[in-house]
Amino acid sequence: MKHNCNFLKLKRYIDITNKNIKMKIIVNPKNYTNYEYSQYLNRGKVVEAPENPTYVVGQVVVIPDESSDDKNKFVLAVVLGCIDEEFDGELRTDMHGMVCMDKMRPAVVTDFGKSNISYRDDLYKECQGWEVTRNWETMEYTAIDPNF
Repeated sequence: MKHNCNFLKLKRYIDITNKNIKMKIIVNPKNYTNYEYSQYLNRGKVVEAPENPTYVVGQVVVIPDESSDDKNKFVLAVVLGCIDEEFDGELRTDMHGMVCMDKMRPAVVTDFGKSNISYRDDLYKECQGWEVTRNWETMEYTAIDPNF
């Protein structure tokens, strides 16, 4: 399956320490959970987002596929919350709950379409600019074509 890499959901974040521009794929986290998670926690207390976080709520990340015995299988997940980043923290994801930051990496556009990385169609569509919403009563997604 060939994928169009016309991704609209790329956001620029400037890494001040290295003076590099880093691109992050950001989606609406409300489409991937119906719970009201605290977005950022530090030692169990709700805090504001850090000034230069490694990961942000709504960011798409690559994590190991825990449902597979193959260690080379991965899944794209959405960050729902960041916990204690400064203490080798964890992220709450929509696919595998809590995951240590050292077991993941930021997703890039070319991850879509790789044979060893799985992802949901609704996530792919939202990253391409489709307006995606989820009805939590029926558990169904609605995707409206962006009509470029």
